[in-house]
Amino acid sequence: MPAIEKLNDCLKEKCGFKDGLFYYLPKVSDFLKKEIDFHDRVSGAEEEIHQLKALRNKFYHQWFKKYIYQLPPAGFFNHGNRRRFGF
Repeated sequence: MPAIEKLNDCLKEKCGFKDGLFYYLPKVSDFLKKEIDFHDRVSGAEEEIHQLKALRNKFYHQWFKKYIYQLPPAGFFNHGNRRRFGF
């Protein structure tokens, strides 16, 4: 069997195939469906939902900013093995 046919067979097992196109949609749990529905229905209350004015949120934003604002232009800081770019 040629490699392209093997690839097609493999993709057909893992993906949908319609009108000559492969497509892949992740499986969505019932919990995730409820979360998606909730966020679709709720609008205009993002500040409350994400608790943007909550004390802990303000505290951590201030805590991060004190490090970020000390970075030189185009600077970065390390977090574990990853490089994070500054502002």
